[in-house]
Amino acid sequence: MGHDNRQHGSAGTVLAIVAVIAVLLLGGLVLLGVGAWFFVRTEAEQAEVVAVRQFDQAVAEMEKYEELTAQVEIEELAKAAEPEAAAREFTVELNQDGSMSVDDEPTDLDGLKARIQGAAQNGSVRLAVQLKTDPRCLVQHVIAVQSVCREMGIQDIHMSISETPPSAAAVEDASTSEATELP
Repeated sequence: MGHDNRQHGSAGTVLAIVAVIAVLLLGGLVLLGVGAWFFVRTEAEQAEVVAVRQFDQAVAEMEKYEELTAQVEIEELAKAAEPEAAAREFTVELNQDGSMSVDDEPTDLDGLKARIQGAAQNGSVRLAVQLKTDPRCLVQHVIAVQSVCREMGIQDIHMSISETPPSAAAVEDASTSEATELP
């Protein structure tokens, strides 16, 4: 009988050892599962943090780009407006005898040069001349004014012939000739 108890006791011991091993294996598997779940969750959170940082960085770069683009557009508009704001146009009138005035001030060719130089030194980007001539003005006077303008770097020269009313003497001459033709 005592011998039977031993066999029965060793089977219980084996069974107990197998149960402990099974519990340890199950515990290990549970720990392994929890560790894997924690690792996957941490990786997902890290990926989310990285994605949020990249998104924030992209938004910041986009805002910076938009700000720079707006600044460039403003600068381009300012540059486009500058030539018009800095443009200076002179009105030169030539009379029949070749005397001239610049912007309604009597002057000569040297005075015209001085006015153009002054405007160029004051920062005018574009200079232009509106040349109004008397229809009876000699061509040599017109050429002299054009030469001075080109010499001073002005390429924008507009010419027109001023319409001056006939003088009183011309009206009298016309009426006298009509009176002598009548019988």
